[in-house]
Amino acid sequence: MLLGDRVTWHGEAFHFAREKFAEAAQGTPGGELATGLTAVVLGDTGGGEYPPSAQARLAAVDAALERIATRARETGERLVDRPDTAALRTLRALAAEDREAFDAALADLLVGHSTLHAPSASARSLLPLVPIALAALAYRTLGWARPPSGPTTSRTR
Repeated sequence: MLLGDRVTWHGEAFHFAREKFAEAAQGTPGGELATGLTAVVLGDTGGGEYPPSAQARLAAVDAALERIATRARETGERLVDRPDTAALRTLRALAAEDREAFDAALADLLVGHSTLHAPSASARSLLPLVPIALAALAYRTLGWARPPSGPTTSRTR
């Protein structure tokens, strides 16, 4: 996220780094989250259009989610339940400018993060960096601050 304003100066370097990385990590939740962030934050969707339209950014995130689902079907792994996949769904809601879906997905991501760690976990391991980064991106790009009445998660409905 910190590099978002640097893409105009170093766009070609970001593009080639993304190409090399994307092929090796295709279909993995972490790799596809990086691909989605590259599309949304840096505007590199892998296509020739720059800057890409909002629809092209959203399509890039949707394609990343589909690659995860395809790999999960092919390998039998539960990739769609992983935290990075949840983060990518949160990013998708942001790219679609769907505030309600974003708030719910971010809350789910935070609840999921807290359940991964035991109550006795060190404070350092409890800092949810990905949700913090996504919330910062929402604020920076769309001016979305915290939810007006607090988030509602699918786990608490």
